[in-house]
Amino acid sequence: KNAFNELNRTVMLWTVRHEWPSGARFVFNCYKHWAILVIRNNDGTAETIFSKEGIVQGDPLSMFAYGIGALPLTRQLKAEIPTVEQPWYADDAGAAGKFEGIRKQIGRMQELGPQYGYFPEPSKSVLIVSEKNLERAKSALGDLNFQITTGHRYLGGFIGEKSARDKWIEEKVEDWVIGAGCTGTPAPTVIHRIDSSWN
Repeated sequence: KNAFNELNRTVMLWTVRHEWPSGARFVFNCYKHWAILVIRNNDGTAETIFSKEGIVQGDPLSMFAYGIGALPLTRQLKAEIPTVEQPWYADDAGAAGKFEGIRKQIGRMQELGPQYGYFPEPSKSVLIVSEKNLERAKSALGDLNFQITTGHRYLGGFIGEKSARDKWIEEKVEDWVIGAGCTGTPAPTVIHRIDSSWN
């Protein structure tokens, strides 16, 4: 499920009203009515879809509205499980702590999340541990179906063991080299286009 589409719009509007009063009227005016999407069929007829819940993706306010709308959930989780660091970036939740705390956090997210329109999927989650804790992590949290590894990308960066990080960097550099080679090939004939793509 897509968290932006599933967010409880009424809860989001209520939360924005109390957490961001100066922006509340604008957000309310954007989300007080259902968004209407009209799809034209090949035969000339049209289908109408109403967006009744969630945040409209592509809306410049979407990140603000989603983040503020999710505040009650994040605050409750942080209050109930203070031993786990819980960074959030929009609908991407993180957790750093002991295995028992992480288990409790994902359990509470699954219990509390749906009332806010947040549906965590442990099978899409990645648990990053040190090499020495790999087997312990599999036995402690393996039933949650996390992808358990010693390194993985995280918000544009990388977290994990040095060997996993180096492998990730090598793959990125290979992609960049291929990309630069593709971009540089037409340079002798269309140099102005290549130059403008780098600006």
